[in-house]
Amino acid sequence: MFKFYRIIAILLFLGTNFMVQAQPWINEIHYDNNGGDVGEGIEIAGAAGTDLSCLSIVLYNGNTGNSYSTTALSGIIPDEGCGYGAIWFAIANMQNGGSDGLALVYINNGFACPLATTVIQFLSYEGTLTAANGPAAGQLSVDIGVAETGSTPIGQSLQLTGAGNNYAAFTWSTPSAASTGSLNTAAGQSITPCGGNSVTTGALTGAPFTADCGTGTGTNGSVAFTSTGTFNAPNIYVVQLSDATGSFASPVVIGNLASTANAGNIPFTIPSATVSGAGYLIRIVATDPAVVGSSTAPFTITQTNPCSITTGAVATTPFAVNCTTSTTAAGTVAFTSTGVFNPGNVYTVELSDETGSFIAPTVIGTLASTANAGSINITIPFTVNTGAAYVVRVISSDPAITGSTSAAFTITQMAQCLPSIPNTSGLIINEFSNGSTGAQEYYEFVVAGECGALVDIRGFILDDNNGTFSTNFPLTGSGVASGHFRFSAAAQWAAIPVGSLIVVYNACDRNPSLPADDPSDLIIVDSLYVVPHTSPLFESCGTRPAAPTDSTYAPCTYATAAACPAFSWGPLGLRNAGDAIQVRSPNGAYFHGISYGNATISGGPDNTKLFTTNGSGLVGWFTTGDFRNIAQWQSGPAPANETPGLPNDAANLLWLRAMRDTVSANCPIVVLPVELSSFSGRNTKKGNLIMWSTDSERDASHFIIERSTDAKNWENIHYENAVGNSTNTMNYSFVDDSYDRSINYYRLNQFDIDGANTLYNRYIYIDNSKLSNNNVVRIVNVLGQDISADTPGIQIHVFEDGSSKKFYK
Repeated sequence: MFKFYRIIAILLFLGTNFMVQAQPWINEIHYDNNGGDVGEGIEIAGAAGTDLSCLSIVLYNGNTGNSYSTTALSGIIPDEGCGYGAIWFAIANMQNGGSDGLALVYINNGFACPLATTVIQFLSYEGTLTAANGPAAGQLSVDIGVAETGSTPIGQSLQLTGAGNNYAAFTWSTPSAASTGSLNTAAGQSITPCGGNSVTTGALTGAPFTADCGTGTGTNGSVAFTSTGTFNAPNIYVVQLSDATGSFASPVVIGNLASTANAGNIPFTIPSATVSGAGYLIRIVATDPAVVGSSTAPFTITQTNPCSITTGAVATTPFAVNCTTSTTAAGTVAFTSTGVFNPGNVYTVELSDETGSFIAPTVIGTLASTANAGSINITIPFTVNTGAAYVVRVISSDPAITGSTSAAFTITQMAQCLPSIPNTSGLIINEFSNGSTGAQEYYEFVVAGECGALVDIRGFILDDNNGTFSTNFPLTGSGVASGHFRFSAAAQWAAIPVGSLIVVYNACDRNPSLPADDPSDLIIVDSLYVVPHTSPLFESCGTRPAAPTDSTYAPCTYATAAACPAFSWGPLGLRNAGDAIQVRSPNGAYFHGISYGNATISGGPDNTKLFTTNGSGLVGWFTTGDFRNIAQWQSGPAPANETPGLPNDAANLLWLRAMRDTVSANCPIVVLPVELSSFSGRNTKKGNLIMWSTDSERDASHFIIERSTDAKNWENIHYENAVGNSTNTMNYSFVDDSYDRSINYYRLNQFDIDGANTLYNRYIYIDNSKLSNNNVVRIVNVLGQDISADTPGIQIHVFEDGSSKKFYK
C-alpha cells in the first residue's frame, strides 16, 4: 500500500539515489553467430553500486518498429576496479537484423521506481529504425556501426573499447572474444581517471541552524567544497543532510549545484520540520562520475516549534465488513494539527492490524490539505479480520509528521474470504521434520520472489494448522494447536535476499542435525538464518481461532516466546497422527502449506498432502519446480533425510542457486503476472454483474469466468481479453444473463500469452433463488431469428410468460 505520508522525502531520496549515479550504459551485445545462436544477451556497465532494478531492456523489430521483448533488469553493479563494473543479462531469441534495436529504459512503477519513464539509450545494429510503440515510440535509434553475422564464431560479441567513464567516451568494436559480466578490458576498455576523483566537503556558513515547523521556516546556509579529477557535464553536486545521529541511511537533499568545476559554494535550506539534535552532518556527492564526498564535523540544529497531529474521533464505530460480498464500511476520522503544512501536503489515515500494531499499516483515507483541522473520509477494506483493538492515526506528507493514535474500536468480519493463492513474494516451506525422537522439530523456509529481489517478511505468520487443513476442527486429533508465531519487526527481516534459507527450530529440544545458530547474515554471508523459536526475532501468540469454520486470526497479544524449559514451542508443534505447517501473509491471507497424516487432515487450498501415515520420526522436503505440486515433494525417516540449512538434494541445490543468481534468465520463482485486487458481483436488472480489477498486469492474455451451482462443478461462461501489460488499475466486467435460478458461484481463471494460467481460488456467489422463475425460452435478433446468448449486438429475450426484453450484448 502506497504511503503518502512521506512521499516528498521518499521521492527526493529515491530520485537522488538514481541521480547521483552516472547513467549506466549498454556495454556489450551478442545476437548472432555461426550455426544456432547461443549465449545471446546484453551487458550493462556503469558506476559500482548502481541499482538496476528500475531498468529494463526493450528489443525492437527493424521491419515494423514494434517492440518484441522486454527484460526487467536487477542487481547491483559490482566494483571491478576504479569504481565501475558490469552485469550480463542473457536474452534468448534476439533478432539478427537488419536495423533491429535495443533500448535501455528507466521504467516508472510507482513507489519503488518513482521517476518518469525515460529512454536512457536507443541503439540499433545493421541500420537505424524509428520505434513505433513502447517507451521509445517516435525516437530514431543510433546505429552502433558494427555487426555480427551468421559466420561470427561462437564465443565472440560486440564490445565497447577505449578509455573513459561514460558511454560517449567509448567506441564499438567488431566481434572479439566475449567478456560477459565484466568490463571489456581484454578488448581494450579502461576506466579513467582511476582514483582521480574526490570531493571534500568544506566549511559551513549560516550557523547556528534552527528550524520552526510552527511557521514553516528553516535556516538558510551554504557549504564550500573542493574536488579533484574530471567531472562530466551535466554533473550535479548534491548537498545531503544526515539524521540527528549522523547517519546517511536516508539522507535529505537540501541543496545542489550543476557544475563540473573543482571548487564552489552551494546554498542550502534546513527543512522546517527537522528535529532537534547535536549530531547532524552534511556531505556533498557528485553525479558524474558518482563520488561520495567527505562529511563535515557534527553540528546542531534546534527545532523551536515542532509540528504535531492529533488524531480525533472515529465515526461511526463499530464497523462491519464482508469479504465474500466485497462489502466495505465507510466512516470519518477527525484531526487537528499545529504548524505550517506546505502546498501539496496530504493527510493520510492509517489503520493498524487487529492488535493495534502499525507494523504493516493499511491506508484507508487521504485528504489533500494544508489546514490545521479537518475530517477525513475513510473506507474499511472488506478483507480485514474481526478485532476489537483496531486504532487509526493521521500522518502528513509535507512536512512528514506521524500523529497520535485514536481510541480503540471494533471491526467485525461477517464472512471471511477463502484463502488466496500467493501472488506476491513471501516464504515457501522447503523442509520440515518431526525429529527422530522427542520434539526435535524444525521448519526450513525459502524466501521467494523474483531473482535478485529483496523481500520484506516482517509480520509473516507461521502456524501449524489453524483450521485451514483440518476437516473436523476443533475436535481432538485435528492437529490444531492454540496460537501461532510471526516474524518480528526487526530491521533485518525487512530486506532478505530471494533464495535465502531460514530455519526455525524448537529450542527446548534441539535437533542434533541443526547447524550452529546463525540469526543474521552480517558476519557469515551465506544466505542462511538459523534461529531458535525463543529469539526476539519472532513473536508468539497463544490465541486459538474463534470459530470452528474460522481459519483467520483472532486478535493476539504478541511477545517473545517463553524461555525453556517452558514448552513454548506449542503453537508450531507437530502431531504424529496428522498435522500441517503453513505460512500466511501479514494480513492473514494463506500463502503456502504442507500437511500429512490421517483422514482428519486435508491437503488445504493447494491440495498439498504429503503422506497419509503417522508422521512420527519422518521428514518432508521439496525438490524443485512448482512448490504447490505435491509430486515435487518427498518424505523419509529422520535423521537420515534431515538437511536443515542445506539444499535438500541436487535438484533443490540448482533451484536455490538459480534464485540467488541476480541475473538469472530463468528465475524459478516468478511473481504472478496479474495481481488481482478485487473480484465481486451483484444481481442487476440485466443479469448478474461480475466485476474484477487488477493492480498490475504483465504479459496477460485473457480471463475466463467460470460458473457453478454447487461450487464443485464449473463451466466456462465468458472470455474477456486482458489489457496485457500495465502498472495501473484495470477494471473489467460482464453481465451473466443466463444464470440459474439458484445460488450461482463465480470464479476467475487468468491466462498468460504463453498459455500458462492462474485459477484464483477465491470465488463469489450471488443468490438468485428468490428471483422469479420466469425463465428465458428463446433469444432472437431484431429479425426474429434464434441466436445464442453470446451473439454480440441487440438480443431480444423471450420469457415463459410471453413477455420479452431487449438487451445489448
